[in-house]
Amino acid sequence: MYNIKYNSDNGKSVNFSPMLGWAISNITGLTENYVEFTKTGGAFQKGQSIRGRSVQDKAITIEGQILGESALFREHLVNTIVPEVSGELVFNNKIFIKVEPENTPYVTNHPTAASFQFQLRAPYPYWRDVRETITVISGLQPNFSFPINYGEPTTHRFGTTVNASHINVINRGNVDARFKIVFRANGNVVNPQVYNINTGDAIKIRKTMAAGEVLIIDMSGSTFKVTSETESVSENAFRYFDINSALFPLYPGDNLIRHDAQSGRNNLLCEIWHRSTYAGATGDGKTYI
Repeated sequence: MYNIKYNSDNGKSVNFSPMLGWAISNITGLTENYVEFTKTGGAFQKGQSIRGRSVQDKAITIEGQILGESALFREHLVNTIVPEVSGELVFNNKIFIKVEPENTPYVTNHPTAASFQFQLRAPYPYWRDVRETITVISGLQPNFSFPINYGEPTTHRFGTTVNASHINVINRGNVDARFKIVFRANGNVVNPQVYNINTGDAIKIRKTMAAGEVLIIDMSGSTFKVTSETESVSENAFRYFDINSALFPLYPGDNLIRHDAQSGRNNLLCEIWHRSTYAGATGDGKTYI
């Protein structure tokens, strides 16, 4: 069994659960992905050589039936899945995929047990964890969370100070994951960077960070952003990005990441924010393929 929920950017949502009056009969696109190949061939060559691969966006089609009287359900569905309003599809409350409606939902004109069908387009075709993981290389790693038992133990650790030469950032998915770097300066820091120890690829900033400054390199969305924040003032800091950097993703499994700076490394705190990423979703709520 699985649970599917649609959250629209207009604030409305539909939880497609039989307990709530919805029965899904068929979904396509949960696990399907399509790869486009760039191919070349030469004289006397049999077949072709693959020079490049590109994973395409994909369609997700959902079909089902309204259980009981249809009028209010029909209205809610059409007011939630609206053209030109983005949304997200959430699977088992664990993973999600960003989508765009391709059509207003079709709902048959029956007073009870009406059937419905709609199609969504996923520009980024992979599923990501709902919960974002924050890995601290240097700084305070939060340890406190709810629910909490005030019986035993009588003391609770709210956080642990971390100052590692490097740390393992684990992408528990099976495809590359996007991520975000957060630098925090306790004093002057010149030219901060992070690099992947396994590959040697480095993401660099050419800037002197002042005490209290937070610099964010965000590669987690559809656009690449660099932002500097000081005393509640936020500015575009893309001009400080070193074009000689070698951008890298978080590969499936282990990623040994180190932070550094030309000077002031002891003043530099660093966090990696990511969501493990999966090629598709399965129905057991635990395994994603």
